Amino acid sequence: MKRLWFTFLCLTGVLMFSACGDDDDSNGNGSQGDSNGSYENLLQNPQVVAEENEIQSGKFFTVESGSVTYNDGTVLSFVEYGKKYRLDLPAESSSLIWDGSCLYTLYHDSKTYMVTNGTGVLTLATNAVRTYVFNEVLWELSYKEALKYVAEDIVLKTETIAGKSVKLYGDKDEEGNQQFTGGWSRILVYQGNGDVSSTDAIVAVSIKDSYSGSFTVPSDYTTALSFGV
Repeated sequence: MKRLWFTFLCLTGVLMFSACGDDDDSNGNGSQGDSNGSYENLLQNPQVVAEENEIQSGKFFTVESGSVTYNDGTVLSFVEYGKKYRLDLPAESSSLIWDGSCLYTLYHDSKTYMVTNGTGVLTLATNAVRTYVFNEVLWELSYKEALKYVAEDIVLKTETIAGKSVKLYGDKDEEGNQQFTGGWSRILVYQGNGDVSSTDAIVAVSIKDSYSGSFTVPSDYTTALSFGV
């Protein structure tokens, strides 16, 4: 796995900068060791740390409000930079609502919901929306760093997706296939092989720059479970 992708997965999956050590691809040569240390230093970059701290505080996006519809029917809506959001998942007939204090899981078939609150609920709310959060600073700096070590394997191109100009960062996977990831205003807009029509990709098909909907549970839904964390 190339370092550009390892850096992103390490940060967003573990959320601990110190956990990002050498991976199994090290072949013992000097350039690989240098790149390992360089990327570990990148995770300590003040800009990268500041961006991740904002995300962890609940400010997920850099546009104040919006609504994004993806090619699988998923709809992400938010206000206050993501401090309140709604994630509608039609494939699962469910929705997540984060109102800044409680995380609600709505089950539409049964018209029931689960509510989670407590001191640890922000972490759960962050993890729930993490797939759709794009660390812009980290990706840009990772790309520049990767040019020093694996320039032949990485690509940067710009595409218009859902009416937005999006930088797509490309790297080869373990089978040698090019994969791209890109975002707008810290919102994931594309993830796939570069073909925006591919059904295997995550693609934003519509982006609205504002949202005025509700972050409350419908009145005809009943509580299925409630607990604190």
